[in-house]
Amino acid sequence: MVFSMPQTLRAALPFCAQAQLSLGFDSENGNFDGMSHSGILLVLRNLGPRPCQLTALPALVFQNLHGRVLDIATRPTGNAPAPRLAVGAEATAALRWVSSPVYSHSHCLKSAQLSVSWPEGKLNRSLAAFICGAGGGPASVAQAPLATDPPPPHS
Repeated sequence: MVFSMPQTLRAALPFCAQAQLSLGFDSENGNFDGMSHSGILLVLRNLGPRPCQLTALPALVFQNLHGRVLDIATRPTGNAPAPRLAVGAEATAALRWVSSPVYSHSHCLKSAQLSVSWPEGKLNRSLAAFICGAGGGPASVAQAPLATDPPPPHS
């Protein structure tokens, strides 16, 4: 079932409040893992009492075990409209990175936590990841825009 709203309501939909969302990750049974690459599916679920919207490309900040911000840049892999979430619906985005020192002068960073932020909030979650980049610049993560998944079926 796809969530649909009248056009006037869609324009007035507020941003999701931090308290109404949950943040999770899905490895999709290793679907992101390959030759020197890895990744996850970022999942934001609306647990709140009302529909809301997010930005298509929320800010991502990776931190190490001691809370220090890591030099990891995000590279958007497309454009999309802001996802609008019905109650119980999810927005997902693929995140992909190089996970082995394959470059000349590689540098690799160990992430322990990921912060995801948008205009009305920020959520943090543990994320153990080994992210590598070429020497002379930050490591990078390819970030797909958030896309709305339909809400789960009612039981």
